[in-house]
Amino acid sequence: AGPATVTPGVRVDRWALTGTVAASPWAQVTVPLAGGLTLRGGGGIYRQQPEADQLAGMRGNRSLEPARAYHADLGLEGRVREHVRWRMSAYEREDRGWLRLPLSEVRLVGNSVLSSSFVTAWQNSLDGHARGVEWLVERHADRGVSGWISYALGFTRYTDRITGERFWGDFDQRHTVNAFATYRLSDRTSMSARFRVGSNMPAPGYWTERNGLYYVSSLRNELRVPGYGRLDLRA
Repeated sequence: AGPATVTPGVRVDRWALTGTVAASPWAQVTVPLAGGLTLRGGGGIYRQQPEADQLAGMRGNRSLEPARAYHADLGLEGRVREHVRWRMSAYEREDRGWLRLPLSEVRLVGNSVLSSSFVTAWQNSLDGHARGVEWLVERHADRGVSGWISYALGFTRYTDRITGERFWGDFDQRHTVNAFATYRLSDRTSMSARFRVGSNMPAPGYWTERNGLYYVSSLRNELRVPGYGRLDLRA
């Protein structure tokens, strides 16, 4: 459509265990702008069928429906000189009907520790969202240093619509930094480095920490794993 490019698509799944047919449509759009800038966006509806044991296992529920995710993202990218490009983007994902096994985790209720249940069945009980922003700077060159560095800020939050409980997602990592660099000394010799660091995710469950000791809590995913960092060097 003029300078813009639109790429639509659809995925169709049939789950033989239930006879369910689900369609997941999506579309991507690219629009060149003035000054060498490019606007990119996309969105779609994505569906995930329950696993076999969630439908027909000992704690299965035959009335389960496919989980749904409504996703959209928008980004702007450009170039700085010939070899350097940058990109900034934002995303929003709304989750509906995600699966949860009720009362499957030890938790604190009042002054009593409630053990996990072995008789509950899977439910489409979780609604939530994942949203955030990302930045990337990348250099591609035949000589000298090539590589990239990126930073992501994200939030993932869920609500159990059966119990009314609200908590951070199991994979909620607030800050993430990735960097990679490579330098070619000759046609036979090169050196590279990769660096990753993240504020890390919750320890899934009802836990809390006091004075270096861990206890059962009444709030889910409030305790977080310590930050993570890793550096790899290669020659």
